[in-house]
Amino acid sequence: MIHCGTPVIAYGKGGALETVIENETGLFFYEQSLKGVVDAVRRFETIRDGFDPHTIRRNALRFSKERFHREFNSFVDKAISKHFETAHQRRDNSDSYREGFLQPEERHVFCWLSPDSSKAETNSPGSDHECMISK
Repeated sequence: MIHCGTPVIAYGKGGALETVIENETGLFFYEQSLKGVVDAVRRFETIRDGFDPHTIRRNALRFSKERFHREFNSFVDKAISKHFETAHQRRDNSDSYREGFLQPEERHVFCWLSPDSSKAETNSPGSDHECMISK
C-alpha cells in the first residue's frame, strides 16, 4: 500500500525500520500485543490527516525493482572488476598468479556436476581442464 501513498502501521523491528519513516510514512508499534496494536491505531487516528501521500510514495520509490536491479548490477560489476584488477596486479607481481585466480582464457569456462558421478563436465570445447567436485 505504501507505493500508493497510503501510510502504514508496522511492527517496529526488521525491514520495516528501513522502509517506514515514523510519523512521515507510517507509525510503528513496538509491543506485539493487542494493546500495542490498538495504541498504534489510536495514535494513527489522531494524526491521519498529517500524512502526505506524495511523500509516502516518493519514499517507497527508493525500493523500486528498477533501482534494486541497477544498484545490484553496479555492485556485481565493481566486485568483478576489482577481482580481475587484483588478479592482474598479482600476476604482474608474483609467480603465484594461478593461486585463487582464473587465467584470462579460463574465465568463461563453466562446470556442472554430472548426475551420476562426482566428475563435473565443462562447456569449454577441447578443454583438458577437469573440475572435480565431491558430493
